[in-house]
Amino acid sequence: MTRAMYRWAHLQTRTGDVPAYLYHFTRTPPEDGLENFRAYHGAEVMYAYDNLGQDSDASYEKADYRLRDQMSAYWVNFVRNADPNAPGRPISPTVARSLGGR
Repeated sequence: MTRAMYRWAHLQTRTGDVPAYLYHFTRTPPEDGLENFRAYHGAEVMYAYDNLGQDSDASYEKADYRLRDQMSAYWVNFVRNADPNAPGRPISPTVARSLGGR
């Protein structure tokens, strides 16, 4: 899946009018029964959508809440400005990478 998305983003920047952004999510959520799946497909959604721990008894750490705040801010910036960056908040290479930036 990663290779396909990287290829799509690369092609988009060559043919499109705006940059493409990728992110690589590596945090393993502390959800009971899902530890073996590590950073599974879709694990980032509760962080990005600012609903960490909804309907869950998981033991989230401070790092989870910091990541939630960072990710949701980047996603809100992307929705508002078509760019996850914001003044005073340069995009972190661990959160996203811009291909063919402006």
